[in-house]
Amino acid sequence: MKLRKVKNKAEYDVELDECKIKVGGKDKETDEKFVPNINMNKWNNECYLNVNYPFVITDEVETFDSEEIEIELENEKHKYYVKDGKLEYEIELESKPISNEIKLDLKFSDGLNFWLQRELTQEEIEQGCGRPENVVDSYAVHWKKKNNKYKTGKFCHIYRIKAIDKDGNWTWCKQDITGKIWTIEIPQEFLDDAVYPIVIDPVLGYDIPGASSFGSGTFKIGSHDVTDNYGGNITMFHVAVFQVHETNKEIKLAVYNCDQSDPNKGNPAGCTLIEQVLIPEAVVSDNNNIAAPEGNLVTANTRYWLGYIPEDNAIKIKYDDAEPKDAWYVWGCTYSLEFVSPFQTPINGNNNRRQSVWVDYEAPPVADPIFDPAEGEYIKSVDVTITCETESATIKYTTDGSDPAPDHGIEYIEPVHITVTLILKAIAYRDGLSDSNIITGVYTIISDIIGKNIISIDTVGKSKLVSAKDVKPKMIGVILKDKLIPGIVEAKGIKDE
Repeated sequence: MKLRKVKNKAEYDVELDECKIKVGGKDKETDEKFVPNINMNKWNNECYLNVNYPFVITDEVETFDSEEIEIELENEKHKYYVKDGKLEYEIELESKPISNEIKLDLKFSDGLNFWLQRELTQEEIEQGCGRPENVVDSYAVHWKKKNNKYKTGKFCHIYRIKAIDKDGNWTWCKQDITGKIWTIEIPQEFLDDAVYPIVIDPVLGYDIPGASSFGSGTFKIGSHDVTDNYGGNITMFHVAVFQVHETNKEIKLAVYNCDQSDPNKGNPAGCTLIEQVLIPEAVVSDNNNIAAPEGNLVTANTRYWLGYIPEDNAIKIKYDDAEPKDAWYVWGCTYSLEFVSPFQTPINGNNNRRQSVWVDYEAPPVADPIFDPAEGEYIKSVDVTITCETESATIKYTTDGSDPAPDHGIEYIEPVHITVTLILKAIAYRDGLSDSNIITGVYTIISDIIGKNIISIDTVGKSKLVSAKDVKPKMIGVILKDKLIPGIVEAKGIKDE
């Protein structure tokens, strides 16, 4: 994937793993120029992050060579390009700067969290954790929600930052995100000894899984909230694997409902098993370790726990450090251990490792609209009430024979008053759910039909039009071989079956 120039705008865009990215400014025709700005949004603009270099643009103009954007700002060059599915943002310093700090302004959605990935402790290493060099002192950026739509809830990853001089000498920079300020600190000693220019290279990655790994062959269980208002049937299990030392190694996964657990402590003890699967051969992949379950239901606004057991510690699962602490472990268990229900008390407490295990579920459609009274024949007029059993659903209807849709038809507010024969159609819809079926009802108003033509069919299939009043003024129906087969309703409103 490459950055693409947006027509008539000083703006460039690209989509990386569901994250839509825009670099630059707005419409040049309104004299708004390119600005050193990165805007990222995900999940249909529900969540965004904006990174801005605070510089007032005057006559500076960017260049673009089909892959890389570059703009010169006094003693600096700012470059933007895509490499290996990540957005690279380089700040090139032509000479030694006055300060060893670079500050960037941030704007982001409420509920977006920046979790610092510190250097692992010796205890964590002995437990089987791994963290690459470029992940130490990086930030895992997570959204407040974790469910079907958001998967692990990870928005992006801000990797550890390097400073590299003209001769290839390099060092790690420190970074800090506090409030709405992102500070990059370059070691002063490096700036003093460097051969200029030097490049500072913030890297933004958009992978769903975590950037660290954990490979202890123990039972692990972590929370996974269904934070939407829909829920649905589980369709797929996912687990991101960092490393596999041996082939043909299995992973078992399960979902527990924690309705029975103590919500104040967040302890999964007592949770009920509702679904389990087996992945017969783990492979190194962000999203290829999948298994289809039986399709049991997860309900809306409920906390669940996802558990997994790797066959042995040869399988390392990806994770990020994140708050709150909601991962529990049972040490010393064997792979033959079956998932038990209810879940037994964890013996090793909880920590803040957010494992890259998630499930997909398919939200049920909106319930079909219901007409009351039902379709049929009525005298003079009828008022039809339309209801839907799905809470907060919107109903649209039509009376001209066209199919209603969320963007077509009349929104139902009060009963539909029908005075002439017509076809009533309705659909119900709600954000996040698939639309209901279109329901059709034929409402025949007798006073509207009597005196009009109806069809007469003889025994050999020939038909002709006759007038209802010429046959029986108080009935409607079909004439078969000169005999009236009564319509369902007689003029007095009494059904004649």
